[in-house]
Amino acid sequence: MKIYNYTYQLHWCEKENMYIVHVVELPNICNDGKTADEAILNVQEDIKLALELLKEMGKEIPKTLGNTIVV
Repeated sequence: MKIYNYTYQLHWCEKENMYIVHVVELPNICNDGKTADEAILNVQEDIKLALELLKEMGKEIPKTLGNTIVV
């Protein structure tokens, strides 16, 4: 699976008992997982779909800030 070179904000959600990950450069993209690694892997498909949609719509693809994880 391709890991996109975006900046990920990762935090533990006590209420849901799982990690939540947000993509900084794509503010509406987030996912979750039982582990931090799982959450980051799970969000990759969401990123792929968002980038495909932006391309289809003729929108600019956000530049990456780098492959960083912010906890």
